[in-house]
Amino acid sequence: MLDVGAEYANYSSDMSRTIPVSGKFTDRQKQVYNAVNRVKNDATKLLVPGTLWAEYHVEVGKLMTKELLDLGLLDKVDVKNENPRLACL
Repeated sequence: MLDVGAEYANYSSDMSRTIPVSGKFTDRQKQVYNAVNRVKNDATKLLVPGTLWAEYHVEVGKLMTKELLDLGLLDKVDVKNENPRLACL
């Protein structure tokens, strides 16, 4: 895991990268890596002029929930038991 940050003239940037120690992802690691990339790519597409932060956050949460369900890291009961008031924190 590499986490690199930089700051210049009031601009801050952060980049994280994951590289498998063995040099190759296992099938499960690849599934998780690809799920994260899908969320990142789909979330980036939502960033258009006029997008409200609270609405964006909710939509990204839906993208993440779908991927976590697909990976079996959450189940529908977990989602049902979420506190909807915490969705925009």
